[in-house]
Amino acid sequence: MKLKLIIPLVLSLTLLLGAYFIRPSQKAQAEKLTILNGNLYSTSQALEKKQFTNQADLKILFDYNSHYALVGKAWEGEVVANSESTGGTNLFLINLLDKSEQKISNDLVRWADLDPKNTLIYFTDAQQNLWRHDINQSSQEKIMDKVFSPDLSLDGRFMVYQKLNPDWIAPYTDQALGLTVLDLDTRQEVRITNRWEDWLPLWTPDGQKVLFFSTNDQGTSSHFVIDRDGQNKKQLSNFGLYYIKDNGLPMPSEKPIWSPDGTMLLYESDHAIWLNQFNAEKNQLTGKFLTYGQEATWSQNGQVVNVILNNSQQTSVQSINVDLTGKIIKK
Repeated sequence: MKLKLIIPLVLSLTLLLGAYFIRPSQKAQAEKLTILNGNLYSTSQALEKKQFTNQADLKILFDYNSHYALVGKAWEGEVVANSESTGGTNLFLINLLDKSEQKISNDLVRWADLDPKNTLIYFTDAQQNLWRHDINQSSQEKIMDKVFSPDLSLDGRFMVYQKLNPDWIAPYTDQALGLTVLDLDTRQEVRITNRWEDWLPLWTPDGQKVLFFSTNDQGTSSHFVIDRDGQNKKQLSNFGLYYIKDNGLPMPSEKPIWSPDGTMLLYESDHAIWLNQFNAEKNQLTGKFLTYGQEATWSQNGQVVNVILNNSQQTSVQSINVDLTGKIIKK
């Protein structure tokens, strides 16, 4: 569950995934946070009007589990048209058991994530350098330079990211060096692609492959998958399309979220919520439009999708539940 700004990054049930993408164990699914009447709530709590915290300037959720929430205060920096925003946020670790808070870095932070054991925090600063913070020791160290859109493996051993040019200037990535896997124990980097067009890498549920987005031979953005060592790159969507038509799959506006069973992807694409399911035998995926909204997240163990509907002033929100066909479910 990764960087998501509140203000500002199909399903064919007859196809079976098999064991291709299924991970042996699941990290607890993090709920996203949302602003409701000026206060911060988790999405399920927003449904019940139960307050999460009264600090209305906390607008960014990085990660969240039963013990900790990694949140940031309002974004500081400008937003460049048709590009990533510059700057960052002040990162805080909130202990959900005793409500205590700890500021993690004196510098602005762009992305953060908890490791599976809840002992380490990984984050990138405004210069896109990767840091590791030890929660118990309250100490931190820089791990790697120029890391963009990282994703931590389920076991906490590897990080995959878009490697930036050493001369990178925010916010552009058109000179990126390609997708890279970092062994967090040995600090060894392995470049698995060499195109700057490869973006938003995401570990597959088995931890052996990386799903990412890039351009196909016709220049249209598509889903791809590649082995962790850079072998066996395969296109998964938009085959032969010069542009995305009605039968094509749109690209995500934010990082997709795996379903609890590891068989489906959920993401927003320009306020449209999409669901993807994979066909392992054909190395393809199918897609289904569910509904319009923002901040989609899984609930009821992957049987229901919760979506936030903001009005034009974004001073209040409405939260709805839909099933996997897009039908609204009433509480």
